[in-house]
Amino acid sequence: MYKTLTGTIAKRISTHLKEKSLLSAEQKGCHPGSEGCKDQLMISEAIYEDCRRRNKNLRIAWIDYQKAFVSVPHNWVEKSIELVRVNSTIIRFCKLSIEKLNTRLILQTKQEVMQPQHIQIR
Repeated sequence: MYKTLTGTIAKRISTHLKEKSLLSAEQKGCHPGSEGCKDQLMISEAIYEDCRRRNKNLRIAWIDYQKAFVSVPHNWVEKSIELVRVNSTIIRFCKLSIEKLNTRLILQTKQEVMQPQHIQIR
């Protein structure tokens, strides 16, 4: 259920960003139908192979912003969606969801299953 709900919200935010022209063409990870990094690496490989066949010089640099939304403070994400004027219901949902993010680590051995309390994600 959660994946369906967050997928629907992501689609609405993506549509809003596209309608308002708020997502640059260079930002590949959030475009619908784009595999982001995977697509870009395949394009880079095709360009490299073409240059190699034609004996052309080529220089490539990649910048990988690893786990961007995990490493950015949640209040920055909240402020960002407010700044681009996403629907207020979606903003409220995102804020409440972020406040309630938690996980549970389960350790199963031959003798027992240990399940500590939920761990709040900050």
